[in-house]
Amino acid sequence: MARRRLLSDEQLAPFWAWASDERAIVRHYTLSLADLDLIAKKRTASNRLGFAVLMCGMRFPGRVLDVAETPAATVLAFLADQVGVTAAQFATYRQRPTNRREHIAELMASLGCRTFDTDAYRELLAVAVSLAQGTPRAERLVQSVIDEARSRHILLPTPRAIDVLCHRARARSEWLLQRALTTGLTDETRKSLDGRLRIAPEMTTTWLTWLRNASQSPAPTNILGLIERVEFLRKLRIDRERQQAIPASAFDRIAREALKISAQHFAEAVAPRRHALLTAAVLSLETGLTDATLLMFDKLMGSLYRKAERRSQEKAAKSARDLQEKLRALTGACTAMIRARENRDDPFIAIERQMKMGWSQFVTFVTETEAIVAPDKTDPKAELLRRYATVRKIAPAFLEAFTFKATPSAKSIIDALDVLKTLYRTGQRSLPAKPPIRFIRRVWRSLVIQGGEIDRKAYELCAFFELRDRLRAGDIWVEGSRQYQDFERYLIPEPTFALLKAEGHCRSRSTPTWKAISSAAGRRSTAKSRRWGGSPTRASSMVSTSPAESWSSRPCRRARHPRLRS
Repeated sequence: MARRRLLSDEQLAPFWAWASDERAIVRHYTLSLADLDLIAKKRTASNRLGFAVLMCGMRFPGRVLDVAETPAATVLAFLADQVGVTAAQFATYRQRPTNRREHIAELMASLGCRTFDTDAYRELLAVAVSLAQGTPRAERLVQSVIDEARSRHILLPTPRAIDVLCHRARARSEWLLQRALTTGLTDETRKSLDGRLRIAPEMTTTWLTWLRNASQSPAPTNILGLIERVEFLRKLRIDRERQQAIPASAFDRIAREALKISAQHFAEAVAPRRHALLTAAVLSLETGLTDATLLMFDKLMGSLYRKAERRSQEKAAKSARDLQEKLRALTGACTAMIRARENRDDPFIAIERQMKMGWSQFVTFVTETEAIVAPDKTDPKAELLRRYATVRKIAPAFLEAFTFKATPSAKSIIDALDVLKTLYRTGQRSLPAKPPIRFIRRVWRSLVIQGGEIDRKAYELCAFFELRDRLRAGDIWVEGSRQYQDFERYLIPEPTFALLKAEGHCRSRSTPTWKAISSAAGRRSTAKSRRWGGSPTRASSMVSTSPAESWSSRPCRRARHPRLRS
């Protein structure tokens, strides 16, 4: 059975084609003075043009011109103009194969080119293996191998040879990646990984399917389900540092492939590849489920606050309606008292007539009015205390499942979470004598601290809401998470930064930047123009000629060469 090719002939043809657009022609086929000196040594005009065509072809696209091949008319015209001959001379050159062979040998010696022999094949294969780990697309891999061959002055072979080389490089790269992921796995771990492909006794699906299909709705039971899956994966005891053994792009590619494969196809794969895919799937699922749990926690806390706020607004609206009714009744009672005083009647009898209730009922009415206007009844945070049971369901498992780290500014929140974790472990109900309270904001303080005592429910809610805010801000991060990881991981590692700084690639603060230089130049130009009564000019106007003008003002190289003017 024929091997499947990476790219078809139509897809490979552009990599062996000559430059076609004007910019590329000027870039690749402009001859230097040394080139013109070498070309001028040829006796006839056809040999000079043919020699120039062979030279440019060996540089780009990096191959020897075929016997029956003729470059595009634009390329021939551009080279003929530089050499000082007509493009029609190339047809005469093609009739002399002996001169072509001699010129190829001479150019290989002068340009330092090599043929695609066994040594060149091994060099490019080693480079392609390293490139294939981070380059999944075949087009990019072929382009990178061809660019490497041009930089090493290796003449390109046939497209079929490059296709075979890239195919073997990808196979070798995959083998190395699989070996890096599975090296060090014990037999027990391998058996555990294979066991995840079996159907669970209490379920109708495999463990792998159960791990993949997790509900994303923000609810306490779904958060507990995600935490259960995270703990299930951690029991496999696969070190997360194994992920760092291969490039990040290669690991993401293998993990994406593993998460798409069904359990049946997993079982059909050979052992090294199957275990590598399962290892990548476990590590990726653990990270993904960790992020999903934290994101669901964020959504759940936000949902609780929105519900409490909406409930507070509804209570406030109802209280306003009730208050209006009671105020109207109290206004009528006050009016009755005023009239009774003016008429020298008994005010109590007037109130009873107006309100149509006894004195005891009137006292109850006033008490209810006082309850409506109480200021703490419309506070959303006070309403949150009634929803504490929702947070209580997830708090023990949530705190035990994840390890939180923080910057110094958020250290008090971590201390509060450790206190709550200890309380849940030991089953204690009351907080210690001096719990961390530095993280409590002013809006929470009146609710958490009442009469010098700390309310545990309010304290716990405050800690979790502060945790949510600091996770969003990046002041707190979680080990094993990608979305909520340490901000330092987005920066250059310290050892690498030290090397770059030592080599002078990192500019110090005292070094003036181009912006500072241009600003200073602009200030000096402005001051000078004001001193002499002129108009201020910008620093950028100091350049008088554009790139196009500078190129057009340069003499032609052929005109400068004494032997190629005519």
